[in-house]
Amino acid sequence: MNPIKITVSVLIFLISCTLIPDDAVGSVGNWSSYGDMNYFNSMVGAGDYIYCGTKGGIARYNTVTGESFFYSNLDGVAGIEITALGIDNSERIWYSSYEGTIGRLSGSDWENFYELNRNNISINDFKIYGSFIWICSNIGIHKFRILEDFFVGQIDQTFERLGDLPGQSPVFTMVMKDGLIYAATTSGIAIGDTATNLALAENWEVVPLPTKVCDLIIWNDEIYCALEAVPEIYEGSVILKFVDDDFDELGLPDRKISNLFIANDTLYAMGGSGIYYWRGGTSWRSVRFSMWRQGFCAAEINGETWFGLHHGFGKVENDTIDVQVLPTPLGATFISIFIDDADNCWVGSSSGSWSHPYGGVSSFNGDRWTQYSKANTGDGIKGYDYTCISQDSNGNMWFGTYGNGIAILTPDSTWIVLDISNCPLGPSYAAAASGNLDYIVVTDIIKDNEGNIWVVTYDAINDMPLYVWLKDSTDFSLEHVPQPIAFEVNHSDFIHDYTYVYSLEITGNNTAWLGLQYDGILILDWGDSIADNTDDEWVHFTEVNGIPTGTIESLAEDREGLVWVGTTSGLAYYDYTFGFFQQVSLPDNISSQVKSIAVDNWNNKWLGTMNGVAVLYASMDSFDVIKSTFSSDANPSERQGLISDIINDIAINKRTGTVWFAVNGGICAFETGFSSISEGLDIKIYPNPYIIDYGSSDMITFAKLPADAALYIYTLSGEMVRKYDKGQVGYQAKIQWDGLNEKGELVSAGIYLVVVTSSVGTITEKFAVVR
Repeated sequence: MNPIKITVSVLIFLISCTLIPDDAVGSVGNWSSYGDMNYFNSMVGAGDYIYCGTKGGIARYNTVTGESFFYSNLDGVAGIEITALGIDNSERIWYSSYEGTIGRLSGSDWENFYELNRNNISINDFKIYGSFIWICSNIGIHKFRILEDFFVGQIDQTFERLGDLPGQSPVFTMVMKDGLIYAATTSGIAIGDTATNLALAENWEVVPLPTKVCDLIIWNDEIYCALEAVPEIYEGSVILKFVDDDFDELGLPDRKISNLFIANDTLYAMGGSGIYYWRGGTSWRSVRFSMWRQGFCAAEINGETWFGLHHGFGKVENDTIDVQVLPTPLGATFISIFIDDADNCWVGSSSGSWSHPYGGVSSFNGDRWTQYSKANTGDGIKGYDYTCISQDSNGNMWFGTYGNGIAILTPDSTWIVLDISNCPLGPSYAAAASGNLDYIVVTDIIKDNEGNIWVVTYDAINDMPLYVWLKDSTDFSLEHVPQPIAFEVNHSDFIHDYTYVYSLEITGNNTAWLGLQYDGILILDWGDSIADNTDDEWVHFTEVNGIPTGTIESLAEDREGLVWVGTTSGLAYYDYTFGFFQQVSLPDNISSQVKSIAVDNWNNKWLGTMNGVAVLYASMDSFDVIKSTFSSDANPSERQGLISDIINDIAINKRTGTVWFAVNGGICAFETGFSSISEGLDIKIYPNPYIIDYGSSDMITFAKLPADAALYIYTLSGEMVRKYDKGQVGYQAKIQWDGLNEKGELVSAGIYLVVVTSSVGTITEKFAVVR
């Protein structure tokens, strides 16, 4: 098999080609990316616009109209987390990403410099001085020369030895004053004279500080710094003024400040407890919020001061910020994804950090994202980690959490929480042992073919990790919470602890498969009745039975009844007919840790791993590999529209064929064309006419093909020109033809026929070749 692939850059070219019908590519082959644009790291003003560097890409906000536009990897942004933004002398917007790329905006796309990224160097900040950009990275400072024409720029020098600091010490930010560089490090401020050879360690002086320097800024020709924590040598101050190699304290005790900003002759300090400002004198004052937020960055636009926060943004008016949020998904790491009955995409995220957690649930209706968090749902969303999502037959949305039980959103927008106060869900043994008796970890929720809702918990102290709400008992309200049927696993029949459940699948032959963290798979056969546990039978499978390893990350039943098992060390499936597990070798450049499995309408298996996606075709004899647009180890043909290669969950819209990926950094969607079989054949051909130029690599595309299609190209006289046998369509549901016949000769100009045959039916279409 030699599947044809299209890189993102080729897709962009095809979409813009005037020969393509408007709907030719719009229905098949398109990628979409959505990152959290509400966790702000940096801001810069340009005209009426604010450009915002976030944890999910770059947002542009019009301060006059309120309109927003989002730049992602599909627009050329080569990184997920944007660490800094700046404007050069030619009024061009520059960005840097934590992933090690620096680039500038050219029209609507971004031009990038990849050298640091290729060397696994992460960028913390940059500053533009004249025709140079000084890049602060995890190994030091890089002097980057801006070039005006074909190349974005080049590294002139790298400074990895700053005085007596250890080699390759990280630099978090810097400022330049009177030809001197002041660099923020973990141990103080490193000072270097640009008139000397800064590659020599002896040309740097380090003014020591007992804690990390988070930010530096120049105000009224003096240098100020923000410290990560309050040093004992100062009287509770984290803001210092640098004077003659010494420091004057500016007060502001017991505040963890991350950034400093100057606007309208005011010094702002942003940190975990809010935003503070100082206009001289002895006292600091605070900026008020419509709700509490941590401040990260700021920009001055047309005399107005705007702040970017850890969730949302806003401008200062009368010492108050009215916080607003951009319509993007909420969270930096997305761990669960689900498509509901109305084709809405739901995603759950995990907390950003222990010190400043954020996250929740978001839904996408095809046009706009809606966010649900602790800030806007009251008691509905209690935590930040949403591990799994499902929908019952009454339209209730179910959200499993890490530590807060189950949150249910009813069709009338009522939130109901299931925990130990109203439900027999067992709290985590480890948490209960430390006195936290309501810490419930839900790892998976599944609706079976009969409409019953199954739930598994992790480390349940009551030895009951498996629950089921029957279809006729999912009518929830605040006044009525139906109770589930619970299944005990740690009874006398077992010698191990089987409560560490990672994953769940309910198969079509009345069995519940529980994927365990340590001990393989536990299977419940509930017999004729779920409610009657007298005929329940349990079976335990381990590596002895052919599973690659005992840690089970994912489970899925395919359309032929095979149960697929994703583990931390490989892939296998169980065949009921023969009663054994068969291991399947994964492609060499894919991680063996299979975190998620989804099956499409054509029985292709989509496997999410720690290093990309593998598509196993229904024939089970070939794979395709999908990597992120900036993957460092992928062939160009494998680099598709993914934001990240760490794939946490996959969901497939069975009606449209769109595959959704929850990844580290955002949400990605790919329109495969593998839609419902009942929709029949409606292939697309573009460009038509197909213009062949000598030396050109352009091809004609036959799209929206069924997975089992065979394709034949004929002349009008019936002579076969080229054939593509069944199995060559590929996951993009298309075949591309280079204009060559079976002998490798370029065909003549004229009208040709394409015939597509599949299990759906047969279709014949005409197209033209022009030379």
